[in-house]
Amino acid sequence: MKDIAIVYEPSSGGRRGRASRRRDDGRVGECGRGAFLHSRAPIVATPRRVAMAPVKTRARAPRKTRSSSARAKEPRATQKATHKASKTMTPSRRRGFFTRHEGIFVYVPNLIGYARIAATMYAFSVAFTSPRTCLLAYFAAFCCDELDGRFARRFNQCSEFGRALDMVTDRLATCALLMILAIEYPKQYMSCVSLMSLDVASHWARVYAGALVGADGHKALDDESSFWLLRLYYRNRIFMGACCVSVEVLYLCLHAKAADPTFTGFAALGPLDVDVLRVAALPGFFVKQLANIAQLIGACRTLARVDIVEITAEDFDDE
Repeated sequence: MKDIAIVYEPSSGGRRGRASRRRDDGRVGECGRGAFLHSRAPIVATPRRVAMAPVKTRARAPRKTRSSSARAKEPRATQKATHKASKTMTPSRRRGFFTRHEGIFVYVPNLIGYARIAATMYAFSVAFTSPRTCLLAYFAAFCCDELDGRFARRFNQCSEFGRALDMVTDRLATCALLMILAIEYPKQYMSCVSLMSLDVASHWARVYAGALVGADGHKALDDESSFWLLRLYYRNRIFMGACCVSVEVLYLCLHAKAADPTFTGFAALGPLDVDVLRVAALPGFFVKQLANIAQLIGACRTLARVDIVEITAEDFDDE
């Protein structure tokens, strides 16, 4: 870890000032907003300097290239074949379907995501006419949600489109379940609206804050200043998965009891009937709501620090 000082250069010649970062080895480079935001220390402003806490820097691996002498030692036929292949073959032809290629929309995890959307839409279309079919279709959608991430890491097909598709599908599915519950439980209408608003607002604010500071997705926007529960939630995949599953299980159990009071559960689950699952899902449900509140507050604080940095820069410009 190196000490990096954020230096603000006042404007000159009608141009706006520029922020840069000076390392302990004397080199200076431009800095982004993220250098200001991932520290618990307050911003200390002086006429020429805004000092920040140490920031982790990532060393870039040296680029491997072949020297001209190494290429000259290759046989003439090999050089011609390599040159011809580089001119005639495109990257998409050199890469297989189960590897990282330019066809982002037909990545295997994205195809699974499309199947998940179809299963979710079908589940909601039969929610009031066939509750059991709705539960089975939603379970199939849940399996797709579990598989898409595994296949993305297995085939190295992680993409920004896939992340957005997965998160948007999660939010819309949760909102649709709450809308169904609001119809079935009119007295709990405002509770459903509040849960829906908290879920959407917390995730949207976190994604927006992550985009401003250059975080690698909303799950990567966590530092040591975050609430301990939020750090545990995003760093432990098993814990996060248990909380998310608990929320959906609770909503589905409430829907099943309202749509068909005689339905107690599937025989394959044995003693885990609807009532038992509903009670077992309550702890995870409350933890998930606390995590939503924590990430909403944390995202708002990050956005406020962005504004503080811009105000500080404007003050130096005025001077």
